[in-house]
Amino acid sequence: AIEADIEKHTTIVSSVLALGHNLLSEIDLRSRNINSIPRTIQSIEQRWTSLKDLIRKRKL
Repeated sequence: AIEADIEKHTTIVSSVLALGHNLLSEIDLRSRNINSIPRTIQSIEQRWTSLKDLIRKRKL
Protein backbone atom coordinates (compact mmCIF):
# COMPACT_ATOMS: atom_id res chain seq x y z
CA ALA A 1 0.00 0.00 0.00
CA ILE A 2 2.09 2.93 1.24
CA GLU A 3 5.32 1.23 0.18
CA ALA A 4 4.03 0.85 -3.36
CA ASP A 5 2.88 4.48 -3.47
CA ILE A 6 6.29 5.69 -2.30
CA GLU A 7 8.09 3.55 -4.85
CA LYS A 8 5.77 4.79 -7.62
CA HIS A 9 6.31 8.44 -6.71
CA THR A 10 10.08 8.49 -6.11
CA THR A 11 10.60 10.61 -9.23
CA ILE A 12 7.94 13.10 -8.16
CA VAL A 13 9.42 13.51 -4.69
CA SER A 14 12.87 14.02 -6.19
CA SER A 15 11.43 16.65 -8.52
CA VAL A 16 9.76 18.45 -5.62
CA LEU A 17 13.05 18.53 -3.71
CA ALA A 18 14.85 19.88 -6.78
CA LEU A 19 12.15 22.53 -7.18
CA GLY A 20 12.68 23.54 -3.57
CA HIS A 21 16.39 23.99 -4.21
CA ASN A 22 15.67 26.10 -7.30
CA LEU A 23 13.17 28.28 -5.48
CA LEU A 24 15.64 28.88 -2.66
CA SER A 25 18.24 30.12 -5.10
CA GLU A 26 15.79 32.54 -6.75
CA ILE A 27 13.79 33.95 -3.84
CA ASP A 28 15.06 36.94 -1.89
CA LEU A 29 14.60 35.76 1.69
CA ARG A 30 15.10 37.66 4.91
CA SER A 31 18.52 37.02 6.42
CA ARG A 32 17.09 35.45 9.58
CA ASN A 33 15.35 32.74 7.53
CA ILE A 34 18.04 32.10 4.96
CA ASN A 35 20.05 29.77 7.21
CA SER A 36 17.17 27.66 8.48
CA ILE A 37 15.54 26.79 5.14
CA PRO A 38 18.48 24.83 3.64
CA ARG A 39 18.76 22.90 6.91
CA THR A 40 15.05 22.10 6.71
CA ILE A 41 15.38 20.85 3.13
CA GLN A 42 18.42 18.78 4.08
CA SER A 43 16.45 17.25 6.95
CA ILE A 44 13.55 16.39 4.63
CA GLU A 45 15.95 14.78 2.14
CA GLN A 46 17.57 12.71 4.90
CA ARG A 47 14.18 11.57 6.20
CA TRP A 48 13.03 10.63 2.69
CA THR A 49 16.20 8.58 2.14
CA SER A 50 15.79 6.90 5.53
CA LEU A 51 12.17 6.07 4.76
CA LYS A 52 13.09 4.50 1.43
CA ASP A 53 15.84 2.46 3.12
CA LEU A 54 13.45 1.29 5.83
CA ILE A 55 10.87 0.21 3.27
CA ARG A 56 13.49 -1.69 1.26
CA LYS A 57 14.62 -3.52 4.41
CA ARG A 58 11.02 -4.46 5.25
CA LYS A 59 10.59 -5.97 1.79
CA LEU A 60 13.57 -8.33 2.26
